[in-house]
Amino acid sequence: MKKNNLKRMIYGALAAVMSLALLSGCGTKNVETVIETTTEKAAAETSSESTDGAQDTASVGFGLGSTGEASDAVMLEDIPVVHNTNFGGMNMEIAIDEFNDAGFCYGDSVRITLSNGKVYEDIPYFDGYHTRTGELVLCAYPGYTSIHFTRNNSGDIWDEGDAEEVLFTLGEEPESDLWTELGLSEDEETLTATIEVTDAGLYIDTENAMSLSYYDDRERYDSDIIFANFRTLSCGNIKEGTVYRSASPCNNEHNRASYVDALAQENGINFILNLADNEEEVAGYMEAEDFNSPYFESLLDAGKVSLIDLTAAYRTENFINKTAEGFIAMSEAEPPYLFHCTEGKDRTGFVAILIESLCGATYDEMKDDYMVTYFNYYGVDEESTPETYAAIVDVKFNDMVFYLENLEYGDDAEETENVDFAACARDYLRMGGMTDEQIDTLVGKISK
Repeated sequence: MKKNNLKRMIYGALAAVMSLALLSGCGTKNVETVIETTTEKAAAETSSESTDGAQDTASVGFGLGSTGEASDAVMLEDIPVVHNTNFGGMNMEIAIDEFNDAGFCYGDSVRITLSNGKVYEDIPYFDGYHTRTGELVLCAYPGYTSIHFTRNNSGDIWDEGDAEEVLFTLGEEPESDLWTELGLSEDEETLTATIEVTDAGLYIDTENAMSLSYYDDRERYDSDIIFANFRTLSCGNIKEGTVYRSASPCNNEHNRASYVDALAQENGINFILNLADNEEEVAGYMEAEDFNSPYFESLLDAGKVSLIDLTAAYRTENFINKTAEGFIAMSEAEPPYLFHCTEGKDRTGFVAILIESLCGATYDEMKDDYMVTYFNYYGVDEESTPETYAAIVDVKFNDMVFYLENLEYGDDAEETENVDFAACARDYLRMGGMTDEQIDTLVGKISK
């Protein structure tokens, strides 16, 4: 497998997955009740009458003009837009159910027109972030209260100032700030959007391959460890029992925090690197009625928790600098370490690749560990769900690994078995201000 595989077009490559029985019909998902494993989805939908994933385009009128007549196309007008300051991009302030009830379907291609005149064409609408880094996506992520429009894992389109297709480049300054350009301040919610379907079902192949959801009920999982997505890293030269990854031990959004907390105590975790939260957010979790993570609280009180508050945009300067800051804090503490985000999937997945790379892990070792999360949450594995497995590796894992490889090798393609991933990870952390001595100290504490 070569690095230039990253340049393949995902939508063409996924055309073969139409046989996968994960068809998501038009309309809404009830994220509280319709949370199914891959196996259960396939079993349930085998008996459905869906055949080729085609979607009907209903005539729905919203934001009616002075005539009071409905539009002929699936379209919503005058949707309030606010800046998503946590993850970048824009929140379309409309409930997911309401949006889907208007006739929008996962896999549609849509046009987004902002009230300042900016127009974004051919945007895929998915129930997850199913695009490559840098690509635009309109996302109805399960559990979110509104629709999110963003450039996946990349710079903040809020600051781009135009709708041009610009991939994020490290250190690149945004051309202008959208609010400044409009003469608005952050607290003025006067920006609106019109969203309309321009090609129904254009990206249904990708949606069908990548659409996954999971239970938040412990009884549906075989063990606390699987439910908490809790495990030790053992790739390369990592000494087992020195570094762990998991879901959040403090954010109980998915009912997993107390289970992670108990496992952290059981495994003697001495330091936690929290990738997701800041002090205010953690204080909010601890004030909640369902907070039940006393071990996390004891480590926090002892100064053994580092909060670095990352988005999922691992190519941005902010992510790089904060990750290096967190790794320095780890190097100054003693193992066992635990690192996590909310689900222990995206941010945690990339940080795991960095740590494993530093300790001599191979491409296959890192891929296998990365995909354990997708088995824990969704039941995805290479044997039973090969198409979904391959799609996730291609879109998610390879995107991360080949980005790191590019830092060391540039445009020179390398066979993955010949890549010095440790050098790649060092390049990344040095960009964030971590010294080789600090890296060596951390590696020395977790290596065999």
